[in-house]
Amino acid sequence: MPAFDKGYLFQHKPTANYPADGLSVFDPSGRLMYQVDITAPDGSAGHLLVTSADAANADGKVLLPISYGGWGGNGHVKGGGVVVLSPEGKQVRFVATGRFLPQAACFGPDDSIWVMGTQYAPLREGDSMDHVERGYYNLVRKFSSDGKPLGSFLPRSLFPKGLSPAASLGWMRASKNRIGMMTRPGQSSNNPEWVELDLDGNLVGRWKVGAATEADPDTHRIVYQLLGFAFTSDGQLYAQRKACATAAKCTNQAVMLDRETSSWKPVEGTQTDQVRFLMGADGNDLVFYDRSPDNAGGGVHLSWLRPAQPR
Repeated sequence: MPAFDKGYLFQHKPTANYPADGLSVFDPSGRLMYQVDITAPDGSAGHLLVTSADAANADGKVLLPISYGGWGGNGHVKGGGVVVLSPEGKQVRFVATGRFLPQAACFGPDDSIWVMGTQYAPLREGDSMDHVERGYYNLVRKFSSDGKPLGSFLPRSLFPKGLSPAASLGWMRASKNRIGMMTRPGQSSNNPEWVELDLDGNLVGRWKVGAATEADPDTHRIVYQLLGFAFTSDGQLYAQRKACATAAKCTNQAVMLDRETSSWKPVEGTQTDQVRFLMGADGNDLVFYDRSPDNAGGGVHLSWLRPAQPR
């Protein structure tokens, strides 16, 4: 699945059993800007995460969180960091994070670099597995545009024991005055929690947003899903909600987070039975990827929508 940010589309290079180490980037007109393979500081392939972890700024610079020497906490990861690509696709900077393995990144409004991730313990000789740090650490780090550390924020201790809140399907975006991230705390990654920081790293708020997926208890068929998120410039969080009455009858609708009630409110005029996926935001517009059968084999079709405010 491709990802979208600030008008730019990212598509990772298909691989068999290994994480992707290359990607294609398309500009706001749909033109292929470049295809590039990512190289880690030691010369090995840089292992990319899910495309939703990648980000761009309005000038076309791209952030790619990577690990190298291993992946997914297995195989003795040498280190992690964020690759910065120029608008021409050149690797112009590597922001090293060591054993703090990034799960998502984004540019702040001032082009600062924000990273969410998981701290891993030092390598243990003879141990085939990497281990998450059980002590104190912060989930978010901030760097200047030229890679200098500016601070770390959001203590791991604020979240319950279990999965690392930043370790599953990382997603991080900026509005004009906040940094937002979707975390997956607790014993299950099915209970996402939206977290916002101000631009100084102070915690603004946390909102439990309900199950990401629900299934019929008898048939185990998926009846409800959140299929994508968008954080607009004016600071609103949107999601795409898919509801299925039967396996063949599903509807999709954009919903907006009501922070007062920590619940999703439908956005007028967005309910459809078309197969589409909410890719993200472009300013205050929502951007959808049309996956209907009519578009099979026809490339990636995107549509823009300025959402009405829910009643």
